[in-house]
Amino acid sequence: MKRGKRSQTTIFIIIGVILIVAILLFVILKKPVEPGKKTVHPNIQPVYSYVENCVKEVGERAILYIGTTGGYYNTVELSNDQGVAFYYYEKINHMPSKQKIASEISLFVDDNLKNCINNFEIFQEFNIRQEGEIKTSSIIENNKVVFNLNYPLSISKGPRTYDIEDFNDIEVFIRLGVIYNTISEYMQMQINESICMNCLNVLGTQNDLYIELEESENNEVLFLISDPKSVINGKNYEFYFANKYEVLEDE
Repeated sequence: MKRGKRSQTTIFIIIGVILIVAILLFVILKKPVEPGKKTVHPNIQPVYSYVENCVKEVGERAILYIGTTGGYYNTVELSNDQGVAFYYYEKINHMPSKQKIASEISLFVDDNLKNCINNFEIFQEFNIRQEGEIKTSSIIENNKVVFNLNYPLSISKGPRTYDIEDFNDIEVFIRLGVIYNTISEYMQMQINESICMNCLNVLGTQNDLYIELEESENNEVLFLISDPKSVINGKNYEFYFANKYEVLEDE
């Protein structure tokens, strides 16, 4: 009789251990999906990751490029001989909006992403068809630029076909928003107060930015903002813009 009770107790202990292990495994293996994050079938995860990496690569190149022109992908008429846009010209603030610069970045990605994708040639085991045009949306935040891509693809592997079109929340960590806000504040000083060459240096110091300027004989000033907190390929990120003054005044 005692042996029977002992056997029952052992069985209950084993069952209890099994239940505890099962609960622990459930908690560990169940990964919560972040809000807004798209779940991707494991069979096409390599393709999805490949597109994400290309968006990051081309997005980074886009941000580098618009930094050399004052925020533009397409050439603007109001620019200096080096192709850098004038922000201050004839006492008017011509600085583009943050949304305009974001749209220029998006256009760069739209036009150049296919070169990185290279027809998905590295994926010989898949049959991948593009079902629509690439459409990129960019958001400039203080410490990063966020890319959302609409890129309709039909991906076949064996007898199965998967459709995917959205690649969202792809981040490039460059402080473009901080740079933009710093310049914007400086431009307001130019319009509302007086021409002050040193004011941008003060604002730059407040935001951990380095400022350089180059004056020319025709009252044009080329500004360079360098960000040591946004490093790409071992170099500080650089953003240029130009101002043209009627008469350069002392600080």
